[in-house]
Amino acid sequence: VEYVPSEEELQQYFEDAVEAYMDSVVQSRNYKNIHTAASYCNSTNAKFRAEGIACNKWRDDVWDKCYTILAKVKAGTRPIPTLEEVIAELPVLEW
Repeated sequence: VEYVPSEEELQQYFEDAVEAYMDSVVQSRNYKNIHTAASYCNSTNAKFRAEGIACNKWRDDVWDKCYTILAKVKAGTRPIPTLEEVIAELPVLEW
């Protein structure tokens, strides 16, 4: 018998995985995580402010796409994708 996760388990899994993915991307520029990176959107340093604004937009776009995918899965119009498939569909951060 194949295990089928509940909607809540599925959502939590994808939220945790996508959050970890975003953290790993911004760590390439020495930010601790996506939240700290996005917090620089009001920095007095022009470089950090620009990166913070980019991270804020990217975070919004990523969650929008993630929840669109999740809604289709919950509606039964799309099979449960692998984490790799989800990440491949997410927007790319443009610093």
